[in-house]
This record gives sequence, C-alpha cells and structure tokens, in this order.
Amino acid sequence: MNNWIDVFPPRPTPQLPVVKRSFVLSRAQQCVRERGLFPNLILSDYYNRGDVIGAVNTLNEVQGQRPAKIVPFTTD
Repeated sequence: MNNWIDVFPPRPTPQLPVVKRSFVLSRAQQCVRERGLFPNLILSDYYNRGDVIGAVNTLNEVQGQRPAKIVPFTTD
C-alpha cells in the first residue's frame, strides 16, 4: 500500500495525517473494501514522524513489542 504525501516536494510537518495510526489503519481497511486484498507491504513518507510502525504492528496483530530500531540508509 502506498501511503505517500500528495504534494511535491512533500512538506515535513509533524501534523501530517498520513503518518497517524488511525489514517494508516483506515487506508488498509479501504484496500480490503475496494480491492479485496489485505496490504502486505506499506510504503510511507515520514514514517518516523508519526505512528506508521504502530499501525503496521496493529495490522500484524503484534502487541506490546517495540519495533526494531530503524537505521537511516547511508552510502558511506
């Protein structure tokens, strides 16, 4: 499921609904309703500024576990 910001270049504001848990869960439910498919991969802008990981844990029924540390990609 693509969860991109619809403006380019994207504005890195922490108030973006796209990174809220409820927004991601709603989009996943929309995928099931409209396409009959449950998302098995979620790609999102600014995943580290909201609760995209929490939404994914909810969808995967993972409770009470901390996600793995996210390490920024570098080419060094």
